[in-house]
Amino acid sequence: MTKYLSEFGETPTAICYNIDMYRTTPSEGLAWLAGIIEGEGSIANYPPRHNKAYPTGNGGYNRGIVIVNTDEKILNRCKQIYDYHNIHYGYTQKSASRNQREGSFIFTKPCYELAVRRLEDLQYIIPKLLPHIIGEKKPLLEKLLKDIEGKRITKPRVTTERETPVLLGEATV
Repeated sequence: MTKYLSEFGETPTAICYNIDMYRTTPSEGLAWLAGIIEGEGSIANYPPRHNKAYPTGNGGYNRGIVIVNTDEKILNRCKQIYDYHNIHYGYTQKSASRNQREGSFIFTKPCYELAVRRLEDLQYIIPKLLPHIIGEKKPLLEKLLKDIEGKRITKPRVTTERETPVLLGEATV
């Protein structure tokens, strides 16, 4: 059932919160996630800093898909999709008072970061996202996938796909 913005008394800028956005099939969820990564995401694939204070666990490289946004609802929806596919992720909140040193980005409201860094999860999710990515992030994801192919995986993935599609419920904050 589609509810139009006028029924909620919302302004046209809130169109991304149409109630139908949260009731999707797993395939539609991946397409939605790909759009968020395309617009709000960063693809990390670079060597470590030469500073022992910043160790990494991915064979020395900093690799992953990171989404940063101030809208917690969007990241909660991304987390639902990752949970459905058994993708491990890190989730942090940066408060408005953090990072106030000179020359750094100053947050005026809380900022949320969602990151997928495990090689086995990247090897699983990138091929599922690639058909839906058409912009500048596509070659970055393809290069990341090529670079991690054949890397030693320390933990095998848990069974990832459900046999029957289910509708993903509405995101909660």
